[in-house]
Amino acid sequence: MPGPQTKQTTRAAVLDTYCSIEDACESLSVSRWTIQRLIADRSITSTRIAGARRISISSLNAYVAANTL
Repeated sequence: MPGPQTKQTTRAAVLDTYCSIEDACESLSVSRWTIQRLIADRSITSTRIAGARRISISSLNAYVAANTL
């Protein structure tokens, strides 16, 4: 039986699931404005965690898969 989750392991799990806008820009090789437009268009999903905008990595992967030839 696994031990109790600590703040450290919970935070690591969140960071593995979400990335910053800057990381998303780098991953897709696009500008910050493009990422913000994709969020506004609901092409990718994001949330605020501790006051910072975080983007779902699974939504980035889905966006790339849907927009790749």
